[in-house]
Amino acid sequence: MIHQEFPEVSERAATHYDALLKRPAAPAELTPEFERFGERLAAALRRCLGDAWGEPALQVRSLGARATAAAELPDACPAPAATSLHGFGHDHQLLLCVDGRALLEQLDRALGGTGEIVGELPAELPFSADLLGKRLEALALTAVSSELGGIEFRAGERGADAAAVSPYSPDAELTLLQFEILDGGGRPWPLVLAVAP
Repeated sequence: MIHQEFPEVSERAATHYDALLKRPAAPAELTPEFERFGERLAAALRRCLGDAWGEPALQVRSLGARATAAAELPDACPAPAATSLHGFGHDHQLLLCVDGRALLEQLDRALGGTGEIVGELPAELPFSADLLGKRLEALALTAVSSELGGIEFRAGERGADAAAVSPYSPDAELTLLQFEILDGGGRPWPLVLAVAP
């Protein structure tokens, strides 16, 4: 859980974000505002991950925001992945997804391998890969919190399948924020955040 350090600022930020999500607008109409938030969040992710991993050259690139149906989540977050759900505000949910193949590649490099994972992936992530996913998840939530004035998240479901973790009905409209993390060690790590306005 991310703890508030500045209660008044946090409350204002949470209220602002809550108001944004409660606007009578379709996700497509909110996309420009989420695009701007994604650019700020990319910079915050770069700081959090770079500091935690001791990699000042690490890069995080926002791939933009887009509106989609919840039924399309498995395409954006293919299983297996480190997928987690986090409550915030009054009744909102943030779904965070870290690419499973990227986690396995990172672990392989850490153990002296080439980082090339071939063949079919397991249905569930191994414990070590899921643990790495949790670490990245915590850092990503810290970055999101820093951009929203210290907003607090409530931990929810976790799993390797975004469709199973998702609380949304298949026809629910979502906004996806997509990022690439480049650490110089291989292909980019995809990172996806999804929220239902």
